[in-house]
Amino acid sequence: MTERVITPRNRGFLFLDAHPAGCARVVHDMWHTCPEPVPAPPTGEGPVALV
Repeated sequence: MTERVITPRNRGFLFLDAHPAGCARVVHDMWHTCPEPVPAPPTGEGPVALV
């Protein structure tokens, strides 16, 4: 059996050859560290665009 040396290949913070279980764990941890979104109060007006 041949051995393969795995080196992380990434673009920014995204690793292209990560193990699926490890990637799922990282996403799970990131999701649970984010605060809950605060809903916008209803104003009765239409959509508002900030430019």
